[in-house]
Amino acid sequence: MAPMHAHKAPVVEIAQAPSTGASAAASPPAMTVSGTLLDKMVTCASQGRYEQALKLARGKGGQSLDVQNAEGVCLMRLGRHEAAVHLYRGLVLNPGCTWMRRDRPAHYKVNFATALLLHGLTSGCLEMLGDLNGETTPMVDAIHQAIRKWEQGLPLLAWLNWKINRVAPASRPVPLGFPPGDFGNARPLLT
Repeated sequence: MAPMHAHKAPVVEIAQAPSTGASAAASPPAMTVSGTLLDKMVTCASQGRYEQALKLARGKGGQSLDVQNAEGVCLMRLGRHEAAVHLYRGLVLNPGCTWMRRDRPAHYKVNFATALLLHGLTSGCLEMLGDLNGETTPMVDAIHQAIRKWEQGLPLLAWLNWKINRVAPASRPVPLGFPPGDFGNARPLLT
C-alpha cells in the first residue's frame, strides 16, 4: 500500500503546483500566450489589419487550434481562399480522409465550408455543411441563404447544370454579402 501512496504523492504535487504563484506562471505558458495572441489577432482583424494578424500567428504560440482558425479567417478576408482551404483541411478533416473530425468546434468546420465556397467549390461547401450532424452556427444559415440567392441569379443552363450535376459555373462565384469566417468566442481587446 505504501508504494501506491508514494506514487500518488507526486501526482498531487503536480496537480497542486499551478495554484502557487511562481509555478502557475511557468506551468501554462502556451495557453496564456495563445490566448493573448488570439486576442491580439482578433483585435487586428476587427480593425481590418489582417496582414498584421497573420504576422502575429506566425510568431511564438501560433500553433494553437484557435490561432490557426483565426489565421484561416484572416486568409479568407484577404482573398487567399486556396491557402485558407489548405489550412482548414488540416485543421478539420481526419488525416487521410474526407470527413470532418468530431472533436473540432462547429465554427472551425463552418469556416472550412466557407473557404471551400469562396474557392469556388460550392458543392464541397454544401457537403461539409451537410456533415455537421446537427452542429450549427449563425453562419450556416447565412451561407445557405447566399447560395440560394446565387442560384436565383444563374442563367438557365448554368442553373440546370448546378441542380442536376452539382457543377457550379467557375465564372460565377457565390457572393457572401458578409465578412467570411467566425473567430468563435474570441473578442477584440478594448483599446
